[in-house]
Amino acid sequence: MYQNHIGINLTETKFQFVEISYKQKSFYLENIDQIIFKENLSPSLQKGFNIESESKIISLLQESYNKIISKKNPISKFISFSLANEFFVVIEIPFEPTLIKKDLNEHFKWELSVLYPHLKSEDYLIQHIEVNKTSIRTEEVAIVFYLNKNVINIINKFCKVNNLELKYVDNAHLASTAFLHILDEKKNNDITFSFYIDQKLSSLAVLEGRIPFFFKTFDTIKILDIIDDILLQLNRYGVNINSANQIIINGQNITDEVILKLEEKFNRKLIKINPFEKLKINDSFKNNPFYISQYNSFMAATGMALRVI
Repeated sequence: MYQNHIGINLTETKFQFVEISYKQKSFYLENIDQIIFKENLSPSLQKGFNIESESKIISLLQESYNKIISKKNPISKFISFSLANEFFVVIEIPFEPTLIKKDLNEHFKWELSVLYPHLKSEDYLIQHIEVNKTSIRTEEVAIVFYLNKNVINIINKFCKVNNLELKYVDNAHLASTAFLHILDEKKNNDITFSFYIDQKLSSLAVLEGRIPFFFKTFDTIKILDIIDDILLQLNRYGVNINSANQIIINGQNITDEVILKLEEKFNRKLIKINPFEKLKINDSFKNNPFYISQYNSFMAATGMALRVI
């Protein structure tokens, strides 16, 4: 059952807010807004967190939230967050499928401690995707997303102060792939190339149906330089650009120049999904620049707001 829900996407410089309600058997866009932080929000993965950095992050979140609700009060008590790639450590790790969940998590933590000895593996929460759930990759390998627990604790403190109930926290790219269903109906074996462009660290996910079997992060400024290398990696799995049924691009700071060069590279049109096109709106949104022209940058926030609770 869907309940009214707020989705927040956090980048290094932005607090993006989307609220969606369900009434009269339809989804309604209740609010869309964006606040630019007065200071950059740094995930500080390498340095960890201290009381000073925690206080600073909560202050930035609260100030942004206050500005938004001063214009329109939310009707939802449920809230979920998506976070930019910079907040995560993402690694492909072989695993033994007979392991129970607890032992599997311990295995993933051990791998993190080996690959990143300066990080304390016990400080991280783990989400993983098993690539052998697809027909493309049959090896027992997981794409593992590590998120520092302190990030969750900070977000949870912010939620409690504002009488909000935290439901989900996810990677912004994974949250944005929720909109694959907006496209024409696809078969389970259709291949999608999904680019998520962020301010510093972008990513490419390749999915069969709705399941990713490949996830690669890269410096945003190097996007045009790394495409050939990524395509070589995909060739190992028998996947090339001609395998793609569609190529999607979304996220922040997507310039027409980048899209044009990628389309020239792939000799294909790229799809920019509008996450609001299936939602009902009131007339006030018809002049809202976030709704009219910047809709694509709100993919992740909208994906979190549409999560079924």
